[in-house]
Amino acid sequence: MQAIVRAHLCTSSQDVTTSFMEAARNRVTKSTKATPLPAPSALLSETGESNAAWKPTPALKDLLRTSRTAYGAGMGLLGLTLLTGAVTATARSGWKPDDETACLLSDIDRDLCQAIVSSKQEMEAGKATKTDVVAVQTALLRALDRSKQALGEEYPFESGETEVRSWI
Repeated sequence: MQAIVRAHLCTSSQDVTTSFMEAARNRVTKSTKATPLPAPSALLSETGESNAAWKPTPALKDLLRTSRTAYGAGMGLLGLTLLTGAVTATARSGWKPDDETACLLSDIDRDLCQAIVSSKQEMEAGKATKTDVVAVQTALLRALDRSKQALGEEYPFESGETEVRSWI
């Protein structure tokens, strides 16, 4: 279905593509306003094991899906705001991600990079103000700094951090 929609948009007039993107933005905006954001503490849960491992919750997987939908629809700042919550969830000392969680955190790092690209495009298109961008950047950098302190050498967000710092 995605391939069909992409092909249709690529071969349609600019008016059709613009209308489609605006409809997608409106749908994403409505759905994110209707669903309250989970607290960062609800995104990872303790496994009860002695090594203080944490597991992703369904709330984290839903948040990532919503973030990807947002930045895929040209709403990168919303996507980054959601991802900031996921990064904040990792700012807990005394735990090491297991294999599943480490892979998911690596995915979040890639999501950060893609959401930053989308955010830049959103700003260039005049859909976001400099004030909005600075607020999102500041919150994300704060979350990244806390995560780095908590995780130390296990810190998985190097690429995302590099991207946001070069964007400022």
